[in-house]
Amino acid sequence: MLRVVDDALATTASASHTVRLCCFRGQALAMMFRWQEAAACYDRAEAALSPDQSAEQAIADTTLVTLCRAQLDINRGLPDLALEKVQAVKRGLPRSTPRSAYDLGLVELQLLRALDLPAAARQRLAEHEAEFGPSPSLRLRVALSVLQDPAATAAELEQFRSDAADYAERAPEERALAHTVAVLVSLTTGDHVAARRWLATNRALLESAGLARADERWLTQQGLELQLALDDHAAIGAIAAAAADLEALWDDVLAAWSRQLPERGGLGALFPPERQRVLRELLRADRRLFGEAAGTRRALQRVLDLEPLGSTARALGVAPTTVAAVQRSLAEDRGALVYVAGLDHVWLFVIDGGQLAAFELPHRVAAIERRARSWLQALSAHRRDPARSEDLRRLERELAEALLPAELAPRLAHWRRVAIVGLESLGYVPFEVLPWHTGVRFGGRFAVSYLPSLTVGSWQREARPATPPSSDATALLLACPDARPEAGSTQTFDPLPFTADDQDLLVAPAGERRMPVLDGERATLPSLQQALPGTRLLAMLGHGVRDERRQDPQGFLLGDGSTAWSTDFERLPLPEYLVLGACRAGRGRIRRGDDGRNLLPGAALIGGARGVVSPWVDVDYRATLSLMRELHRGLFERGLPLDEALRQARLAVAGPDEHGPIDAWLFHLYGVGDTPLCPPPGLAAPSPWRTWAPWLMAWLFAALLLLTPVVRRARAAQRRGGG
Repeated sequence: MLRVVDDALATTASASHTVRLCCFRGQALAMMFRWQEAAACYDRAEAALSPDQSAEQAIADTTLVTLCRAQLDINRGLPDLALEKVQAVKRGLPRSTPRSAYDLGLVELQLLRALDLPAAARQRLAEHEAEFGPSPSLRLRVALSVLQDPAATAAELEQFRSDAADYAERAPEERALAHTVAVLVSLTTGDHVAARRWLATNRALLESAGLARADERWLTQQGLELQLALDDHAAIGAIAAAAADLEALWDDVLAAWSRQLPERGGLGALFPPERQRVLRELLRADRRLFGEAAGTRRALQRVLDLEPLGSTARALGVAPTTVAAVQRSLAEDRGALVYVAGLDHVWLFVIDGGQLAAFELPHRVAAIERRARSWLQALSAHRRDPARSEDLRRLERELAEALLPAELAPRLAHWRRVAIVGLESLGYVPFEVLPWHTGVRFGGRFAVSYLPSLTVGSWQREARPATPPSSDATALLLACPDARPEAGSTQTFDPLPFTADDQDLLVAPAGERRMPVLDGERATLPSLQQALPGTRLLAMLGHGVRDERRQDPQGFLLGDGSTAWSTDFERLPLPEYLVLGACRAGRGRIRRGDDGRNLLPGAALIGGARGVVSPWVDVDYRATLSLMRELHRGLFERGLPLDEALRQARLAVAGPDEHGPIDAWLFHLYGVGDTPLCPPPGLAAPSPWRTWAPWLMAWLFAALLLLTPVVRRARAAQRRGGG
């Protein structure tokens, strides 16, 4: 088929035919999981769009390319980028093109469903139906993403079937969608007989369509069959057979994903809701078939098998790891909380060197993300009026109840360090500020860090062992307080009030010789690249830049007006530790299932850093200075590891409870930070005098012992002579 299309492309002279052939070829490649090649086809189609076309044809071709790209981005786990493109094209359509508007509205609802935004999906559906009339098919797509009202969803399903006199003639995709919704409604209402009937009907439909084994629709079908077996308390043999079928298909899909070339956009393997549902059923089956202990270990291993697909892991060339290897890398006082995004639940795995447990938290990830966004809004209100703090405290308590259940307390009692996995999937929940059962903030009780994945964390400790602590450890301070962005930037910045005294505060803990300063116009990428070799810590103070048109939207404004983006951080010879004192430097796009390459801290890990401290929201300048000063004191004067130095810096600036200043709690550590740069004061390298003093004292003592008899004989002889 591809050869026929290639021959047609070689002979056609029509721009419109080229667009359509390229899109057809791209769709065929996408079905074979050859996504980079498919994207190249769409690039060629877009380049073939001709200004000589009629307006109607240009709109039709542009719509086709946009729809194909959107579907590809859904498959790759990048619906956030696709949604912006679709909405931009849709806004630019004239009202005389209803077909294009209808098609774009359809894919827009698919994207909103993939992003788990049911409220926005309902609003778009109402707008769509106001313009084009009722659409049972669209209603089903929205219902599939919500399913919070089974009765209403069942009514939509019945309306779809009764209104469609030509139901049997409808496209297989629409009928399969209706069957899937019917199964989910039946499972939600507990009608297992109806669910079994719908599943059998849908299986026959998929078999008649001749779909490839790794097609997502087969994955959804077999995931629902396993869910029915588990919910219906089927015999162990039936559950094992359904799980084996789904596991084999899941492995095929992951193998197809692993053949993709690494890319910056990432591969969000758990972004579409269907894949989240499939993983949840596999994890449930593991625990049902193998018992609590062995099933939990198998379930976590299944999660670890997914992690090498992440964009950061692939850029680092990280190999798969095992639960046993992870446990060996965790000391007795250190453990990890691994949050795995599900559709209606969040899986939480608790792991350290000696224990492994799993909890199924009954909260939709979208609901947790909404609470995190509400917390940000409450934070803004609190900053405008500190008396308005009750909403902030309430949301912190709600997030803690959802993500840190009371059952965790005894399991974490002996921990001093906690690594959180799943930050991006949860909408950047600020774990440090959450209340812990002892009455202090979670980040006051534990030294908290965040990992792209357990696999990347284990790789960092093995492939990038920390340099031994040294009293001569050096650092570099890069300060860009007066930087102005280059022409064409949409952002403006006020100069930071960075004085010589402020500089002294940051440099004093290390000393000027050990922490030179690059500031002003000297703070450029080339000069930074020359100054970095040999340093152990890079501290950067300046403005954070945000450009939502980029897939890695966060950057750092340098002294010459240029911006250091994630791609620049990946290429720099970064030291072990990096501190980014810039607003929102630690925040990227929320991309469920990926592992943070589009974050500045994630890019810094690729560039060679082991741990990165940065704020994930806007922060006060003076609070940033205070935190960085205390952090430097902990690293250079007290010889603390980075994670513990950050914990103690927060406590020194803000205090342990919720009534102190909050900005110091808004910095987080990404990566590994459990080793010190300098030895503690009591273990500092001895001076040469202290090294030789014991030997000199020993020689003097030996000399006294040898000379004592001689002196005594001399005195005795003197007395005899005198007598």
